[in-house]
Amino acid sequence: MNVEIEMGKEKLMLADVPETTWEALKPYWPPIVKTIIEVFLEGNFEPYGVRKDRKNGFYAGEWYWDQSLIHPKEYPLKEARRFIEKLLEKKCFVEAVREFNGPRQVDWILERNRRQLRHFVYKICFALEGFLKSLKVNHSKRSQNESLMK
Repeated sequence: MNVEIEMGKEKLMLADVPETTWEALKPYWPPIVKTIIEVFLEGNFEPYGVRKDRKNGFYAGEWYWDQSLIHPKEYPLKEARRFIEKLLEKKCFVEAVREFNGPRQVDWILERNRRQLRHFVYKICFALEGFLKSLKVNHSKRSQNESLMK
């Protein structure tokens, strides 16, 4: 799948963006994956999830969110929280998630349903981690080359 993303004033066409295997999500996948990629690159997030030995991941499983409530200093989840906040600032992501939720009559965007939203983001980002890692490496090389040319 090809996806066009916006990086500031520049538009980039990304090839071979992974498709979702979740049938119900397929109609809403393009704006969701586009937003995840843009936020990931714009926010300069590290391309991995939270683990005990890597607490600055950009997404986290539910166990870590629960631990964050019990032990906020040990599991602050600063980057995972920032990633969710940045996604929620993007109108196309919010609209796509709400449309996806429509038939189920639930709204994961609402604060009371954030647990479901966090799990949704975890599942998607876990599946995209390898792609995002290679994308970040290529994006970093490209940025370095542009800096050298100035």
